[in-house]
Amino acid sequence: MRTRISLFLGAIAASLLLFFGHAGFALDQRSPQQAVQINQDVENVYKKALLHYRERQYAVVEWELRSLLELYPKNHRITSVLYLIGRSQYQQKKWKEAQQTLERLVREYPQSALVDDARFLLAAVAFQREDYFQTARLLLQVLQKSDDARLRDQTQKLLYPLLLDYLDQREVHQLAGSFSGGHAQALFDLLQALQAYREQDKERAKELLQQWMDRYPGHVLGPVARRYARLAERKEPEVLKIGVILPLTGYFGDEARLLLAGIRYAVETDPEARRMGIELVVRDSQGEMIEVIRHTRELIQQERVLAIIGELESDKTAVIGTVAGDAGVPVLAPAAKEDGLTTVAPTLVQMLPDLETRGQFIAEYAMNELQLRTFAILAPADKYGKQMTDSFAQTVDRLNGQIVAETWYYEDPTDLRVQFRHIREVGLEKMVRDSILAENPGMMLSEVDSLVKVVIRQKLESLIPETETGRRPKFADSTAIPVTSIDALFFPVYTEDISYVAPQMALYNIQAQILGGSFWNNEEELDRNARYVSGAIFLGDLYVDETDPVFRRFRDQFRARMGVTPSKLSILGYDTMRFLLEGIRQGARTHRKLMEYLKNTERFRGLLQPYDFSRKPRVNAFLHIMKYQDNTIWKVR
Repeated sequence: MRTRISLFLGAIAASLLLFFGHAGFALDQRSPQQAVQINQDVENVYKKALLHYRERQYAVVEWELRSLLELYPKNHRITSVLYLIGRSQYQQKKWKEAQQTLERLVREYPQSALVDDARFLLAAVAFQREDYFQTARLLLQVLQKSDDARLRDQTQKLLYPLLLDYLDQREVHQLAGSFSGGHAQALFDLLQALQAYREQDKERAKELLQQWMDRYPGHVLGPVARRYARLAERKEPEVLKIGVILPLTGYFGDEARLLLAGIRYAVETDPEARRMGIELVVRDSQGEMIEVIRHTRELIQQERVLAIIGELESDKTAVIGTVAGDAGVPVLAPAAKEDGLTTVAPTLVQMLPDLETRGQFIAEYAMNELQLRTFAILAPADKYGKQMTDSFAQTVDRLNGQIVAETWYYEDPTDLRVQFRHIREVGLEKMVRDSILAENPGMMLSEVDSLVKVVIRQKLESLIPETETGRRPKFADSTAIPVTSIDALFFPVYTEDISYVAPQMALYNIQAQILGGSFWNNEEELDRNARYVSGAIFLGDLYVDETDPVFRRFRDQFRARMGVTPSKLSILGYDTMRFLLEGIRQGARTHRKLMEYLKNTERFRGLLQPYDFSRKPRVNAFLHIMKYQDNTIWKVR
């Protein structure tokens, strides 16, 4: 990128010399205007400033002409003076001041012959400030409005690499919509052909380039079109690069290296991968967001990758997807689970189910298969807990179930007395209410509410003695009566929180089916809490049966070739890469065709399980239902 920036700035400098650098001639001939009386003092100072400009005394020029404007704010050289001040400020790298001066010229003297020149220089200022969209917009204004053919030609020579290398497709489409027709149309038509070439779609590129050359013979960009047409005709051995961005030396370095081993193993053991020209381009994000952004841009702009695989964490995956999506590059996310990634990243595919899918899946299983109807929820008050809870609760509502209690904890789950006391209180009140309604089905709800309070007070008096202060604790504080009115407790908690949640649930004598997310799929942690969690049902992402001959053969061959034992992440990396390879094998060798393959594929068979994209576009929905029983995790479904 640094090389291309230097070349672009060099081209701008050459353009400024071409149009405005012949001593003071070009500037001198644009003024004075006939309708304004010539002031000889102004003329003398202006010519002296031109001389100093040629001698590169830019600070002197700025001072001379600013002093001139203080004495003669309205003079016959006003537009030339403003323009020369702007150029002097540009040469001094005073970008803000140059922009203000040149914008004043354009704003106050829109009919001046120097307006196009001012816009051209404003574009150079915008480029120096790395505002590439504004650079392109200003140059397109010059192209569409200028009567100077030489200026239009040079502008187009600058615009085509700018639009091709510095802007994403979304920004180019936005500009094309604003500047369609006129002199800019040929430029945007050519860009379409060049983009097809960049995407390795050489047949389409050849067709579009020939159409362009027939439509615009003698165009200043004709040599560019002919060069790309020759390149498209070449029958070179094609290399298809697949980018990989992972935190190989970050906090999750061990996990990243195991996933990468799976990706490499898929390429090395595919007999057609070499023939197809597959090449992995691996980048280490170090677990840093800035590195993720830098590597994503580098893979797209310099390596011209066909697709990108990455990252481990959802937030970093979203950044890859957003940057790559603007360039139309497909992204496969092997480990990200957060909701909404495919909405912000239009070319991203999630190989693991998102949280919405997970909450919905466990709720549907609980209600449709287990016939459970009433639920309480305890979840961490973070994005994961909230997204899982929202999806679970919405599904229960849709299936006419009932959420009787929804509670949260913040960071530390060591003390959950308030949360479980609330769940117990709600459960006891529901037990009393259900009992009253069973005996008196026609009773008014207001009467039921009153009777519930009476019954609870009576039970409180019989079970819990008064304290020394004469007060009685809440009925829920007594654990003598088991709570049986809640069918299930949904705990979308982290693995390390199970040891705090499960014992406290037992302490408060709440007898209900435990439901959990995929973080419960940890046999070691469940064994430590076996007396509390026996019978728990939870989600599983990837089920590995150690006795399965398919897995055993894969494990042994993987060990022999890669030197490590494959983990579940290794299998995910292997399946993700095989998914890509299958698309390429079917002819998806461009961004557009690969994205069509990824969008249209509803099911893909992985090593141990299928991937189901039929329920939700570009999000795998395949999950297992697991159960912990007899100190073992079993696959139920």
